Amino acid sequence: MTLGVYIMSDSNNLAGGGIGKLSKKNMLIIGVCGVALIGISVIPAKDSKVADNKEAGILSSYSGYAGSSDNYVQNYIEYTQGELEEVLSKIPGASPVSVMISVDTSNVSEFAGKGQLKVEGVLVVTGSKADASTIMNINEAVKALFGVEAHKIKVIKG
Repeated sequence: MTLGVYIMSDSNNLAGGGIGKLSKKNMLIIGVCGVALIGISVIPAKDSKVADNKEAGILSSYSGYAGSSDNYVQNYIEYTQGELEEVLSKIPGASPVSVMISVDTSNVSEFAGKGQLKVEGVLVVTGSKADASTIMNINEAVKALFGVEAHKIKVIKG
């Protein structure tokens, strides 16, 4: 039994005109192209740090699945705190910076990574040289990165 793909053409068909049968070589080429297109469509963009959600930026690069949902949440928190400390320490007058975040875990399933973690609150302890402008810049940076409301961000001068 032969299974073939038939195509319609006006004059120059692969089989010689009218309705014809594709050769195995042409079917293979079409199949490879189809698989390649499907493969390309599931590859994320190189600049995956820019997402359309409120947590765009440093968080969209996190992919630290480590088994259970508890491990996933803990790894996410540690990773996010470290990245945030690194970014905030670059603000003039802020360094050294220590960060603590709280996340909403109600949307995380047993199969970690299936749910979206949302940062609920951020505590930042800055260096003693932080002035009002530095504290305002830290607040704005945290709001921009996590979409956290201002009343859920606390910046303390150390």
